[in-house]
Amino acid sequence: MIKRTDKWTVIRNFAMTGVQDAGRIALLGFLAGRLDRISFVRSLEYSKVGVRMSTKRFGLWPRISYMGFIHDVQLPDPFLFIAGWRTVMR
Repeated sequence: MIKRTDKWTVIRNFAMTGVQDAGRIALLGFLAGRLDRISFVRSLEYSKVGVRMSTKRFGLWPRISYMGFIHDVQLPDPFLFIAGWRTVMR
């Protein structure tokens, strides 16, 4: 079991590396406020709710810096993911 302080450290370090855009920072802040409800996993294969983010600033096109889904519905924007989470995870 990962401690709350370790989760906070991961999110903080992730925010400092990678692309600095409003959606990404909002999502990381949103997740930081829910440390007890999030888990870091290697694969999202069996997850009903998940987010995949990349720290790569540059890369070959297309660069996917964010991908989120809730119950097999792709949410292409971090703000949509936040809104969906608030609706589904009450």
